[in-house]
Amino acid sequence: MVARYANNASSLLAGAISASSTTVSVASGEGVKFPILANGDHFMATMVKMVGPNPVFEIVRVTARNGDILTMSRAQEGTIAVTFSAGDKIDLRLTAGGIDAKADRAGADFTGPVSTTSTITMADTALARAVLKDTGYAFKDDAGGTILDYTEGPHHRFAPGTGPQALNITNWPPAGVRGEMLVEGVNLGAAAIAGPAVNWIKTDGKFTVTSDWNANHGIALQAAGIDFILLWTRDAGATLYGKVIR
Repeated sequence: MVARYANNASSLLAGAISASSTTVSVASGEGVKFPILANGDHFMATMVKMVGPNPVFEIVRVTARNGDILTMSRAQEGTIAVTFSAGDKIDLRLTAGGIDAKADRAGADFTGPVSTTSTITMADTALARAVLKDTGYAFKDDAGGTILDYTEGPHHRFAPGTGPQALNITNWPPAGVRGEMLVEGVNLGAAAIAGPAVNWIKTDGKFTVTSDWNANHGIALQAAGIDFILLWTRDAGATLYGKVIR
């Protein structure tokens, strides 16, 4: 069931209704202001009348619209079904119940997951990545895995075990966007790691390009210990720079 919305959907009642009425007619020709509803769809509306100087509100759930005639369930969200007269107002309004149906809340904060059956497209920017994946803060323990996914965070724990290991790093940001990853390597010297080719910056400032992560960068990786390796790229990983931090 999908909640539908329309901007500035408002009209006056064409006639009086009782507290038990389940249909209401709006002013002639103004039904088009309100959403078209497929089977199972709905929108929330609020009817308003004045009793002396005081407004009286009733929230209704509209489940069908046929021209200017709305079919509705009365007395929604704690309001009471009352009589209304011709000329009283009806508006499509965002209600507390409508918001609660979209996401779980704790106090003033949203805590539940947000889901959609539609495709969400966002520009691939630093802000978009932070919003979608908390990329700027996330730590990923890859344990014995040999695929490090940039979108799962910029800090990865990599413990490949012993013997030959084929390492792959995926989903770097697109060309023109800087991507950095800190690899917290566990016992890397006990493995023979073949990874993406890296321009290793050695202690003397010179570069060595190799896909052998255990050699040619000027530092012997520890067979029993932790090495921190900083990687960065600005062309989606086509050119990768790295340095063992000691």
